[in-house]
Amino acid sequence: MENDETTSEIFAEEIIEPSQIEETASTELPTVGAPEIIQFKLSDLKNHPLSDSIYGTEVGDDLLDSISTLGILQPILVVKDSHEIISGNSRVKAARSLGYESIQGTYFGSTNTLEIQQAVLESNSQRVKTNEQKVREYNARQTIESELAIQRKAAANPDAKQSKVIVREAKGKAREKAAKKSGVSSNVAQKASKVIEEADRLKEEGKIEESSELLTVLNKSINAAHKLVTKKDTPSEEGAGKPKAPEPVQLPVSIPVPVSYSAGPLDSQQEAVEAAHAVVRFLRTRDASDFDEEHREIWNQIASDIVGRLRELQLADSI
Repeated sequence: MENDETTSEIFAEEIIEPSQIEETASTELPTVGAPEIIQFKLSDLKNHPLSDSIYGTEVGDDLLDSISTLGILQPILVVKDSHEIISGNSRVKAARSLGYESIQGTYFGSTNTLEIQQAVLESNSQRVKTNEQKVREYNARQTIESELAIQRKAAANPDAKQSKVIVREAKGKAREKAAKKSGVSSNVAQKASKVIEEADRLKEEGKIEESSELLTVLNKSINAAHKLVTKKDTPSEEGAGKPKAPEPVQLPVSIPVPVSYSAGPLDSQQEAVEAAHAVVRFLRTRDASDFDEEHREIWNQIASDIVGRLRELQLADSI
């Protein structure tokens, strides 16, 4: 019995009430690495240009109602030196419209420009996006991911030279990542990008209404918008129904990639076939990433001209 009592007394001394455990945990086990919450003056904050260019600056009524009722529940994320907003543009704009003077937030943990841009995109990953926003995001992701991959390889091996293989590999993986994260394939993105370029051009020329109408079509159907942009050579009433004659072709004598290209005649069937074979052999030894945008357009035009000429000569099967 004495032993049992002694044992009970020992256990009794070791018993700790739940309230004591909570108090011990809160005082002896502080959170490690918790970001510092800062009260930012709204007048010191500015939107990140990448965010504005992709997602715009509109604020929904739902967000305004939520902040009016519940306040701002989530801290914003800010670039330390520039005070550009990485995450929270809409919250900041809503806060301003509701008469707030300050807002809680934290600083982003990197000053690397590409990592900041990447964080802007990631902070909008759950947003419901239009076709225009998806494609603008895809294009930005492709550039950012590619350059970041090249930076990391260079940092891991500073003495290594930047080869075409490394760049090509980085661009290929970047395309895959951009497609997966943005929810749009590279082929669709290329089509939509032409539409966006045209809309941006119209806007720069002051044709705001035309630009807006084109983007409205894009957000409903990428194919429909692409057809509007690529629509060429609509026959006039006089020439209605008449097929357009194929343009003659003149290839550069040398192949590497030509810096410029203009159509000219291929005088014989033999010249047309030989030119076609030369181009096919050349392109088969190249990867798409070897060509910048200008050269891609040139080679697309060359290929189109050659096919047209071969069809005219009834030699399309020769290649």
